[in-house]
Amino acid sequence: MADITEIFGTDGLSEDVKSKVQEAWENKLSEAREDISAELREEFAQRYANDKANIVEAMDKMISEVMKKEVSEFAEDKAKVVAERVAVKNSLAEHSKMLEKFVSDVLVKEVKELQEILDIPNHMVWLMPEGLVEEELRKRRVWLMELCTELGYNYTERLHIIAYGDKRGV
Repeated sequence: MADITEIFGTDGLSEDVKSKVQEAWENKLSEAREDISAELREEFAQRYANDKANIVEAMDKMISEVMKKEVSEFAEDKAKVVAERVAVKNSLAEHSKMLEKFVSDVLVKEVKELQEILDIPNHMVWLMPEGLVEEELRKRRVWLMELCTELGYNYTERLHIIAYGDKRGV
């Protein structure tokens, strides 16, 4: 650039030549700036695309890992709930057996007391399951039949409930 300034500083060039050289110089500088700007835009666009791809890949990996962990924890929690349900059902079944045993013991005690008071032998005692619907009767039928067999009592059904349900006057 110093060479151009020296050339312009001399009187050897006409004003017309100086202005043409100056114009050519500015055009070349403008073209160079545009070329550099275009190259920089292209480079930044490539960097942006590359960075964007890296970010998307990293986010996908992070989300996949988190989701995998969450799904795994959910599966573990679900397995625990299933195990707890089984434990509750088993506990209820055991408590139900204890309750049946209690009811059975109380029933036998009360029937025995009545037998003694009224002097009734076992073969004249008739028992039937309690219940207002078929489902209740079905639940109580087996253990009461077994109790009757064990003690020598007679068993009878509630046929009106089986036939008509909980209707009055039938």
